[in-house]
Amino acid sequence: MNINGNTYTISFSVGMVVVVAILLALASTGLKKYQDANEDHEKIVNLFKAVGQDITNKSKAEAKILYESKFDGFIINDKGERSGDRLAAFMTDMEKQVKEKDRSKRMLPIFIYDDGNEKRYILQTRGQGLWDAIWMYVALEEDFTTISGAVFGHKAETPGLGAEITESKTFYEQFDKNKMLFNADGDFISVKVLKGTGNDLAAGSHYVDGITGATMTCKGVTKMFQTELKDYVNFLKKNKN
Repeated sequence: MNINGNTYTISFSVGMVVVVAILLALASTGLKKYQDANEDHEKIVNLFKAVGQDITNKSKAEAKILYESKFDGFIINDKGERSGDRLAAFMTDMEKQVKEKDRSKRMLPIFIYDDGNEKRYILQTRGQGLWDAIWMYVALEEDFTTISGAVFGHKAETPGLGAEITESKTFYEQFDKNKMLFNADGDFISVKVLKGTGNDLAAGSHYVDGITGATMTCKGVTKMFQTELKDYVNFLKKNKN
């Protein structure tokens, strides 16, 4: 075979591409269970953060045991009807659910935290930041309208700007100061993130101060609160005090 010919060069290149593709596929398959375990652990950590507890020092096994002792859950449809159990809630693919244009087909998770002294209900949703997906876990008090905490995550927001939704205590700690989903008349108002800091409106029950320089990310958070959380409204209205 003429190793200097075009036929050999093309055949060799194709062969290398095939070999590399197979190796990458095998590596991806082999690592998937570890990736899934990391994602599950991250979800458990976020659920605890939403109720004001930091378990980042726990191992995956310890965190799972703690989760199973403190959390229950179920899923709901657009009518607010519940079904399923904790596992169904935990396994819900939020990316798939949010992409479903027909909201009547969405099935969304609700997690219940109960330590024997207090009970919290955690809602989960997903949105779009400046560059990619953002998501949040929102904990509600037993009245189903008062926010007691919120945790945010992102896939690719800008460090020091949009990424501050997960890193800035000044931002996310505002959500444990009696922000409300409903107004006094029972209307779903939810929360709006304002651009900049020090805005007087942020002292109200339906506003928080935004992050300077992260306009698009803050708009994404606002949309999650005011649009994506609407899928939970029928259930919340049925149960709120």
